[in-house]
Amino acid sequence: MNIVITGAHGYIGQAVLAEARAGGHRVTVLSSGDLSVAGATTVSWHLGEPVPAAVWVERVDAVIHLAHVWHDRSAETADPNVAGTLMIIEAARNAGVKRFVFASSISARREARNRYGRVKWSIEQMLTGPAEVAARIGLVYGGPARSLWGLFQRLTARLPLLPVISRGQLVQPIHLSDVAQGLLRLADTPVGKRQIVLATEPPIPFGRFLQEVSVRVHGRGLLLVPLPQWPILVLLDILVRLGLPLNGLRERVLGLVAIIVQPAGEDLAALGLEPLTLEQGLAIEAGHDATGIIDEAAALLRYVLGRQPPSGTLRRYLRGWRRMEFGAPVLPRLVRKCPALLRLCEPFPGDDRPRARAFRARLAAAAMLSEAEPAFDGQFHAYRPAGALAAWIAILLSGMVEAFLLLPRLAFSLWVWR
Repeated sequence: MNIVITGAHGYIGQAVLAEARAGGHRVTVLSSGDLSVAGATTVSWHLGEPVPAAVWVERVDAVIHLAHVWHDRSAETADPNVAGTLMIIEAARNAGVKRFVFASSISARREARNRYGRVKWSIEQMLTGPAEVAARIGLVYGGPARSLWGLFQRLTARLPLLPVISRGQLVQPIHLSDVAQGLLRLADTPVGKRQIVLATEPPIPFGRFLQEVSVRVHGRGLLLVPLPQWPILVLLDILVRLGLPLNGLRERVLGLVAIIVQPAGEDLAALGLEPLTLEQGLAIEAGHDATGIIDEAAALLRYVLGRQPPSGTLRRYLRGWRRMEFGAPVLPRLVRKCPALLRLCEPFPGDDRPRARAFRARLAAAAMLSEAEPAFDGQFHAYRPAGALAAWIAILLSGMVEAFLLLPRLAFSLWVWR
C-alpha cells in the first residue's frame, strides 16, 4: 500500500511508521517536526494547514491520522484538531483515498470529562464516508518510555509505595505493537463499522495494571495508596492555569478516571488480530537481568531438591522459563542467595498478589521439572515404609513446626510479596 501517516513523530506514530516500513509499504509522513526517515517521504505540514498537493500526485491507498495538538487554549468549539482533521479528511476524499483511519480514544464520547475525549468524539462524527473509520484505542503500553507509558515506567521503577487515584478503575491495556498492527490492518481491511475498538479483554483494575508493570518489568512489589480524585484534579487545574505544561497530563488523567469499558473481541477478530496478553507484553518490556534470573532459578530448584541443582536441570528450567514468559525475577536478592528463607515466605493459599501468583507458577514449574528428572526418582517416587508410629510422629512434628513458623512466615511473606 501507499500510506500517508500524520503524527509519525508521536508515541504511537513512530510504531506505526516502523511497522509500515517493515511491511514493505510506501510511506509518506506529514510531519510538523524534523523527522527524516530512510525509505519514507517526509513532507512538512502542521495540523490546520492545507495538505500539500504533492502528497496526492500518486495514488494514496490509505491515510492514518494520528496528529493531535495538545496545548491549544482556544475555545473548544474552535479546537484546531477538529478543523485541521476536517481539512485532511476532505483532501483525502477529493484525492479518492480508499481508506481513512482516525486514531481515536476509548474515552471518546460526547459527555467525556476531558476535552481530549470530547474532541475525539466530535471528529468521529465527521467520518461519514464509507472508507472512513475511527479506531478507539485503549490504554497503550510498551515501547519507548514516552507518553503515559513512560510515566508509569518511571513511577513503578522508583517508588515502592505509590499514591494513585482511581486504582479500581477498569482499563483495557494494549501493547504498542498491537496498536500499530491494528491500525495498519484497519487501513487495508473493510470492517463495515464507523468505530472499532483496539483494546484487550477482559479489563483489569488500573491499580492491578501498575502492580503488574512493577513486578514483571522491574521485579519488585508495589504498594498502592488510594488518593481522592478531586484534590489531584484541582491541583492539576491550578498548575495548568499557572502556565505549566501539564495540560496533556491533565487530559490523560481526566480520561483515565472516566473510562468506560468497551467490547473489543469482535473488532479484533474482524482484523485478524490476536493481541498480546498483559503478561506477554510486559515480558517484552522487562529487559531482564540474566544474572538475577539464573540466581532465582537456582534458588527455586535448590528449595525443591534440598541441594544444589545439577547444571543440566538448571538449563532445562531456564529454557522453560523463556517459553512460559515468566519475566523478571520476583524473589528479593537476599532470598535468592539464601533459598532456605523460602520456607519462611512461601505465600499462603489464596494470596492473589501479582508477585505471589508469579512465584507460585515458578515454584510449580520447578517442582514438576524436578519430579520428572530421572536422577531424582529415588527422592520423589521411592516408597519407604516406616511404620504407623513413625508416620504419626512425622505428622506431629510437621504440625508443630508449621505452628511455630506461622507468625514469622506471615510477617516475612507480607514483606516479600508486597
